[in-house]
Amino acid sequence: MKRNKKINFNGLLQFLNRTRKELDRCIEAKAYLAGCVLIGAMTEFLLMAMIRMFPDIVYRRGRKVGEYWTLKALNDFAKECGWFNNEVFDASERIRLNRNLLHPNWYASRKPKRITRHMLKAREDDFQKVYDCITGWVI
Repeated sequence: MKRNKKINFNGLLQFLNRTRKELDRCIEAKAYLAGCVLIGAMTEFLLMAMIRMFPDIVYRRGRKVGEYWTLKALNDFAKECGWFNNEVFDASERIRLNRNLLHPNWYASRKPKRITRHMLKAREDDFQKVYDCITGWVI
């Protein structure tokens, strides 16, 4: 099966709408960690879409669209090339750090962070900043 590497904006919106509904389910179920992970996935998806929509920017900066991108590398790249200002970069980094709470070594520490509804709401607000910034580039 051949994968289409072009980004369809309607497909992007469809994915985000579906994940926002899933996020609502996470909140109802009090699955706040799952919600933080989902917001991290949404952020990563948006940034990967930007990489694919603007390959000329990627190649001009000596990178490749098909290389392995971590969310940290995507955040750094978005700031470096001007997609993110400092405020949006910081919001995306908070999302990344909360998403990383999934890793077991966070829970092995003496005082693991408690994942609460308040934390999830804060990450939703951060995601809205990222989303608004990205759509400003695309629309």
